[in-house]
Amino acid sequence: MLTELKLKSVLNDPQKARITEPEHPTFYGIKSAAAKSINFELRYTFPKGTKQQTRSLGSYPKKSLSSIRKKAAWYRECIAAGEDPALKEKEERMGLSGDRSFGAMIDEWSKNVFLKEAKDKAYIKRVERNLEVIKAEIGSLQTASVSAKVLLKPVSKIAKASESEAARTVNQLIQVFSYANRIHGTGGNTAAFDLKGTFRPARSKKRPAITDEAPFKTMIGDVLDHPATARSDILFMVALITFARIGELVAGRWEEIDWENRIWHVPALKPDGTNRTKKAKYQAPKAHDIYLTDQLVQLLRNLQSITGNSEYMFASINRRKNKPHMDVATVQKRLKEMKGGMYKGVQSQHGFRTNASTWIAKNHSALPNAAIAVEIASGRTPEGVEYVYNRYTFWKEQCEVWALWSSYIESLLPRPLSEIGN
Repeated sequence: MLTELKLKSVLNDPQKARITEPEHPTFYGIKSAAAKSINFELRYTFPKGTKQQTRSLGSYPKKSLSSIRKKAAWYRECIAAGEDPALKEKEERMGLSGDRSFGAMIDEWSKNVFLKEAKDKAYIKRVERNLEVIKAEIGSLQTASVSAKVLLKPVSKIAKASESEAARTVNQLIQVFSYANRIHGTGGNTAAFDLKGTFRPARSKKRPAITDEAPFKTMIGDVLDHPATARSDILFMVALITFARIGELVAGRWEEIDWENRIWHVPALKPDGTNRTKKAKYQAPKAHDIYLTDQLVQLLRNLQSITGNSEYMFASINRRKNKPHMDVATVQKRLKEMKGGMYKGVQSQHGFRTNASTWIAKNHSALPNAAIAVEIASGRTPEGVEYVYNRYTFWKEQCEVWALWSSYIESLLPRPLSEIGN
C-alpha cells in the first residue's frame, strides 16, 4: 500500500515514475521527470463491455493521499452499485438530487430550464398545472421506464380540456426527457416524442369582422351609442384606428407617447418583466411603434383630459393595485353584449385588423407593400423565410396605412372626434 513516506521518496527522485497499489492496479500515480507533484488517476469501465475511461483524482501533495484514496474508493463503490460515477459526480457538483424519478426530472427541468426562460405568468401557471397532472399519475416512476403507453394516460386527461394544451405538454415533456438524459444519463427515452402528433392544436379561428361599409358604419354608431364610460369609448376608437392588440393598448403609459415625433413607443416588456407585445415563434418579443395620426392625436388628447394625471393612459376607474389599467376584455365584451348580442360572432375586437386589411386591399391596392404594412402595423411578424432575413421595417408604408384608415374611420363616425370621450 502507498504511504506518505513512499510518495515523498518518489518526489525527491528526479526520474519520472509510475506508482500503484497491488490490490488496486487501476489506481495509480504518475510523476514526470523533475516534477514536484504526482498526478493520480483511476481507470474503470462503466458499463461493462464499454471503452475504458480514465478519471483524474487530483495531485499530491496539493491533495492528501487519504483524500485521493477516498475518492478512488468512492468511484469503485459507485460502479459496484451500478451507478455511473462521472454522472453522479456531475449531479453532486450541480447540487442535483440523485432521484431520477419522472416527477423529480420534471421539477428539475422546470426549475433549471423552463422558469429561467418563460416570462409570462399566466403561461407559467398553465404549464405548471398541466405538469402537475403528469406528476400525479406517473411522477413516481423511474424516467427510463416511462413508456409512450404509460405517458398517454395523463396527457389524455389534459386533452379532454384542450387538445392544444395536450400538444404543448407533449413538446415540454420531450424537453424533460432530453434534460434527464443530458444531465442524469437516464437514456434516450422517446416516450414523449412517440406521442408527437397524437394531439392536434386547435386551428386558429377566423376573427369575425364586418367588411361591407354600410353595416360597418352602423356597428360603429351602435357601439358609441351604447352606454359606457368616456374612456371605454376612447379605447374602442383607439383599438379600431390602430388595429393593434388590445393588450398592448390597455397597458399603455403616458411616458410612451412621443408627441413631437408623433409616435407611440410600445415596449416589448411590461414593468414586471412579462411580455407586452406578442413574440413571434422562436423569437423574443419586440417593441412596437404606432404612428400618431391626426385622429389618434385627437383621441389621446381627449383621453389625457381624463387620465392625464395617472401613470396609465387607460387607467382603471377603481385603481386596484393588481389591475391598474382597464381590462383587455373591455372592447370585446361591449361588442358581444350591445344590442342584445346582435354583433356576437359578427364583429370582434380582434377582427379590427381584418377590417383594416380588407378595406386597404379594396380601395388602395396600388399602395406598395400594403398587406405587409398592415401586418407589421398591427404588431405581427409577417410569415415566410424572406421576412426572417429582411430587416426593413416598412415604417413609411405603415404610416400611410394608418393615415388612410384613420381618415376613413373618421368619415364613418356619427359625431366629431373631439366629442368622443368628452
